[in-house]
Amino acid sequence: MFKFMIFIQTHPLEYLLIVPKTVASILFLLVAIKIYYSNKKYVLNRIFFLTFLSFSLYLLLDIFVYIFAPYSQEMLDIANIIFKIQIFILAFYMYMLFLASLIVKIGAKSIRSKWVWFIGVIIFILVILICTFKIIVVLDDTGKILTELPPIEPGFKATNGTKVGYNSLLALLISGFPLLLDIYTIVLFIQVRNHLEIDDPSRKRMRYFIIGITLIPIGLLYFILQGSIAFNNYPSIIIGYVIWIISPFFLWKSQIGKDSESNHTKKLNLVK
Repeated sequence: MFKFMIFIQTHPLEYLLIVPKTVASILFLLVAIKIYYSNKKYVLNRIFFLTFLSFSLYLLLDIFVYIFAPYSQEMLDIANIIFKIQIFILAFYMYMLFLASLIVKIGAKSIRSKWVWFIGVIIFILVILICTFKIIVVLDDTGKILTELPPIEPGFKATNGTKVGYNSLLALLISGFPLLLDIYTIVLFIQVRNHLEIDDPSRKRMRYFIIGITLIPIGLLYFILQGSIAFNNYPSIIIGYVIWIISPFFLWKSQIGKDSESNHTKKLNLVK
């Protein structure tokens, strides 16, 4: 059965997107491994490893969700389960990056504070809410949801949508709300960089790192906008994945030259 499913007549875009999704996933995995093995005894390195490993997994799962969803109702149900797992993984990525920013700025003890756990609970509640109204659906070429699978007519496409009965605008706002944590995290990293001395070599590396992590929410925001406008052609979709392919290059570059760090940066645990 699975051998036949590989050649299912799904939207051609999904097959074309396998390449950028796979490339981006592999690049983030390589960044995670590089950071971890540069010095795995540091809590910060382990958290960064989980951070970028989770985003790599998020991209990998994205390949299967949209290709196999139209195959049957059973596969659509499985695709929805994977999609909800993706939402949790993405939230985990954001929270781990947030914890990393606190360690860099304040120290490892900061992640044990009650307000940090409180933010984690808020993110978890938001994820539960998002999972209740966000679903994978199969649309025909007119945008109508198909209930009989597999589709008979060509031109169908699996996409993420909002359950009937939920306000689409409100759902969009709630879905984008966790990105505020990402923005706050980026601000914390920028503050750390601004406190480094001008001639500190780690200042430049921090700039690369900040660019790398900033490109990830930019890609997410792009896909939210692209989905709401309903641009489903390859050029418009590939832009988002190009952003995510560029991101790990900056993250990798930020890990080069750590031996020349200043003592001030080492106190912040930004060491290899």
